[in-house]
Amino acid sequence: GGSFFMAYRWKAGVMIPLGDLVGGSNSCESGGISADGSVCGGMSFSSNGTEAFRWENDVIVGLGDLPGGEFYSHGFDVSGDGTTVVGLSRTEIPDFPFRWRDGVMTNLSEDFPGSMPTGHARAVNHDGNVVVGFVSQPGAPPPFRWTPGLMVTLDLLPNAVWGTALAVSPDGLMVAGRISYAGSTGEAFFWQNGVTTGLGDLPGGDLDSEANGVSDTGVVVGTGKFTNFGLNRYAPIIWTAETGLRNLRTVMEFDYGLDLTGWTLSEANGVSG
Repeated sequence: GGSFFMAYRWKAGVMIPLGDLVGGSNSCESGGISADGSVCGGMSFSSNGTEAFRWENDVIVGLGDLPGGEFYSHGFDVSGDGTTVVGLSRTEIPDFPFRWRDGVMTNLSEDFPGSMPTGHARAVNHDGNVVVGFVSQPGAPPPFRWTPGLMVTLDLLPNAVWGTALAVSPDGLMVAGRISYAGSTGEAFFWQNGVTTGLGDLPGGDLDSEANGVSDTGVVVGTGKFTNFGLNRYAPIIWTAETGLRNLRTVMEFDYGLDLTGWTLSEANGVSG
């Protein structure tokens, strides 16, 4: 009886389960994959508790957690080169953003000037040396960008109540995510060279978009909301500085001639390049 969930890796038409850590329930959740598909990361349940993992060559390894407090870690992303896993872990105070590399898990908030804020690490660039996410601060918690030895916060847009970075380009120079406003509204954002740009949303519906991926060329993808026959619906979005925000389904159908009859598309989670 009971239920469980399992992470899978798909390659060449074959879906293979990653397995799970020893000692806990038979469940596993994927959180990221390297550029060549050889390394995965995420969260499973071990004899220690909820634990981030790294998978390679059919071997799943628990990454431990930060010292102190309840045992807990959760991996959200893997660097493109497969060396680095990022996520959140707990000490006496939950939660802190972590970076795991070469067998060592470090608390990224230790590199924040002044007091050490809590937060989550949500994405990492190709070589593992740029990490993004959000930190909790008085007022409106902002997104952050970490490079070795220094964590800095990114500017929010006017009237924002919260923001989180959800994606970083492979070269680490561009960041994307979501900025939230009062009343459960929010919009995707793009950050480059110290400037935060709100990307808006699709026509109609509530303001409710989110960026989940960004390429080295500044292509942003994610999800947005539009109105269809009087109803709010989600659709995958694509944005560039040249074209602005567009419905990705429309781009695929009209720019690339794809027949998507019978398909329901609601979100784009990543982009290559």
